[in-house]
Amino acid sequence: MLETYTAFIENDLHDIWMLLEERRFSEAYQRFAPVWEDMLGIYEEAEWLDYLGQQSTELEEGPLRLHLAAWADCCLEPGLV
Repeated sequence: MLETYTAFIENDLHDIWMLLEERRFSEAYQRFAPVWEDMLGIYEEAEWLDYLGQQSTELEEGPLRLHLAAWADCCLEPGLV
């Protein structure tokens, strides 16, 4: 079962990076709004676009991976994600 969660997390992580790389910011916000709400406290697309426009803003893979795991109801026991 953990393998299934890990596959979902990896797919979501890949999708996020691809959407951001392709500058499809609105789609990234809409598809993953619950993650941005929990992780960043962003509740509107305008806030998301503002966040991405900040020079010092960068999404780090570790925290993003943990939030995706929590969003998928995956166990957050250290070393499992």
